[in-house]
Amino acid sequence: EIAQCLVGAEMCIRDRRKGISTASSAPFGYQFDPNKKGSYIIDPPAAKIVRRIFDLAILGLRTREIAMTLNDENAPVPSVYNREHKAYGKETTYTIAPVILWDSTRVWKILTAYVYTGAMVLGKSQRLISGKSISRTVPKGQQYITEGTHEAIVSREEFEKAQLVINNRNKVVMGLSLIHI
Repeated sequence: EIAQCLVGAEMCIRDRRKGISTASSAPFGYQFDPNKKGSYIIDPPAAKIVRRIFDLAILGLRTREIAMTLNDENAPVPSVYNREHKAYGKETTYTIAPVILWDSTRVWKILTAYVYTGAMVLGKSQRLISGKSISRTVPKGQQYITEGTHEAIVSREEFEKAQLVINNRNKVVMGLSLIHI
């Protein structure tokens, strides 16, 4: 499939428009559908963790507070979960530290991933030089988004509520409340 993309770029664009993933691994909470190439199905135990993250965000918890809650609940981070469940395409060849905890960055990445609404989001980065690992992030308006390609873990409304919470949260600095703009 990668060879097809290198040989015929229009094939890749056609696949992106159809919502067919060419990624090497599925997002946390999903696994590749063995019956439909390039599509996702829900991985129930991991999806439960993703669902919990969104529920906590909707309740108003900040990403750091969500991470602390998940750590208190002993929820495995994606890399540990994937190693323990031998998730296809998610195996790691490096040694994982004995204890890996949730942090605000891991939580934020899940909360900002539109894929959890059931949409396939493709073309998020672009390689600048062929054969090199130098790439850039593609603006959201230029990415390929195909709605309804797989079962959603959260509704679009829940996703939007979580975005409001993480984007409009207040920071308290020296007793003053500062709003991010």
